[in-house]
Amino acid sequence: METILFYILSALIIIFAIASVSSRKILRAVIYLLFVLVAISGIYFMIDYSLLAAIQLAVYGGGVIVLLIFSVLLVHHVELELEITPLRKKIIAGIIKIYSNIFCLIFNLKSILISPVFNFIYILLNLLE
Repeated sequence: METILFYILSALIIIFAIASVSSRKILRAVIYLLFVLVAISGIYFMIDYSLLAAIQLAVYGGGVIVLLIFSVLLVHHVELELEITPLRKKIIAGIIKIYSNIFCLIFNLKSILISPVFNFIYILLNLLE
């Protein structure tokens, strides 16, 4: 049961995070962000971090979202649509992200693969003594 609930909350987090980032309406993006923060606090409740979940709901879910909604409403740009990012910037950001992922993967694989080799050499040297 907990596994199913975890997968549901994880799917909600991913869906609403993508919706928050890709939404062109500011108020909708803030509401989607609220759903993400509530789902994250649900995961905290699942792993028995009740204090952290309550802080997540009170501080982020309450304070920050209310502040964002009031700031949007005070500016009177509720129906303001965000500008569309040019394709060139999207491609550059994608290339940077791919290179950073490859760098992190190589760095982590290097440390994972080198460690057993050194352990094996250390064991062999101890056996030879």
